Amino acid sequence: INLNTNVRDDYINNDIVGSFAKSVNKIASIDIYPSNGSANGGNGLSEFWVDDVSYLHTPYVLPTVNAAVVGVGALNPATRAPGPVNGLVGQSRTFAATVRNLGVNAITSFNIGYTYNGIPGNSTVTGVNIASLGSQVVTFTTPATLVSGTNNLVATVSNVNGAGADGDPADDASTRQVTITAVAAADRVVITEEGTGTWCQWCPRGAVYMDYMHDAYDGYHAGIAVHNADPMVLATYDDVFSTFLPGYPSVLVERGTDMDPLDIETEFLAKVVVPATAALTNGATWNPQSRMLSVSLTYDFAGAADDTWRVACVLTEDSVTGTTGYNQSNAYGNNAQGPMGGFELLGTNVPAAQMNYNHVARALSPNFVGATGFPAVVTVGSTHTFNFEFYLPVGWDESQIAIVGMLIDNFGEIDNGSKTTIDEAIANGYVTGTPVVGISKPDAPDALVSLYPNPTQGAAWLSLNLDADATVEVTLTDLQGRKLSTRNYGILSGAQQLQINTDDLAQGLYFVQVKMGDVVNTQRLIVE
Repeated sequence: INLNTNVRDDYINNDIVGSFAKSVNKIASIDIYPSNGSANGGNGLSEFWVDDVSYLHTPYVLPTVNAAVVGVGALNPATRAPGPVNGLVGQSRTFAATVRNLGVNAITSFNIGYTYNGIPGNSTVTGVNIASLGSQVVTFTTPATLVSGTNNLVATVSNVNGAGADGDPADDASTRQVTITAVAAADRVVITEEGTGTWCQWCPRGAVYMDYMHDAYDGYHAGIAVHNADPMVLATYDDVFSTFLPGYPSVLVERGTDMDPLDIETEFLAKVVVPATAALTNGATWNPQSRMLSVSLTYDFAGAADDTWRVACVLTEDSVTGTTGYNQSNAYGNNAQGPMGGFELLGTNVPAAQMNYNHVARALSPNFVGATGFPAVVTVGSTHTFNFEFYLPVGWDESQIAIVGMLIDNFGEIDNGSKTTIDEAIANGYVTGTPVVGISKPDAPDALVSLYPNPTQGAAWLSLNLDADATVEVTLTDLQGRKLSTRNYGILSGAQQLQINTDDLAQGLYFVQVKMGDVVNTQRLIVE
């Protein structure tokens, strides 16, 4: 470890296996090996071998002018600092480097360049004022195309303050190994489902990494934000999906093991190189007057399947905004938890006017587990098409809607996916096939009902989206079934926000019953 630049090289048996920069200038390490463990046939008594840990540090004298490159790579979406370079063969990546002033005088200008796969990129930085021991991240203006295999990415600083060489040439360059693999096929699309909610203070982390995946892997990744207990909830999706999650935010990549959003990219890169059983093609027709969207999903099989495999289609919407209930709780506010993609610059309760929600699950057909319809034996080379019908409420922006198709295997995991805009699906052409019964509306039968925030420490809100006029009555009961309050709101229609006052309620579980004409919907409410 170079304690001046905080650059660390890791070796196993004298072979280097990695190199990276640390932000904290500390060393703390010890290995303890039990020498008489019962698992190894011993008697389990307390006898240990302890490795020696030692270091040699020569005090560093700052030169008058000295710039050091202490890190190079791709910008981390959360920290906005150079980190590991991930991607797929043929993708374009913009690199960045961190330059630190390890001299006495301020740095006002310098040249910095990089080489990757023998191709250079250069930048000239002027008009800066980096104080002694300060640092600055520089993003290179020339992107690079990722190539297969392992290559070195090297960044070098020069011409510091226009003086040519600086006081310590030994720290002028930084190297990172970049290993890139190829996607299994151009039509391989990995689907990530994210559990989130406006009430969830850690969920900005999910938003940051879902947006990053969209930007970094467009065409190979489809993100679906499944909201819970807020105005964007899709109950038919959330009621099942939430049972797979240990907490929020959590994600399922192709419905595998739940994980933190921080790990989406690692799991994606492991999945996208695995060949899929079938490729999916989205087709569509759209009637803006009736607002009916007809979708065809065509499955071209490269592997064998059977009648236990299933199909499903999801609509997501980007740039979703609102008012009541759309404020985002933010644990990263006021930089309380370090950087998180810009959320650290906001408050702990981000106003709705500053929020745009992306990848929001709007409709799911037919349900979470999908529909059957394949023959008993699905042969290699066969093609099967399924048709779906969706009604898009006036409040949805069809230009921001994405069509996400799924192929679900006999284990309930997603084998492959697809993602297009409505216009792209229309351009592909609609194909008539096996209909998936029913028209998917926002929620059945006549209204979308959600209760938020939940849990609550103050007032709660009922969000209704009524497709037709209905007499609405709301009743609040406790666990023993005692009626605490009832209110008849008369005839309502369209989108409604109704307040539930919880100021006089003790902590515990309550039930909110909503009557909308002949339809009854009951929601659980937790008061903290």
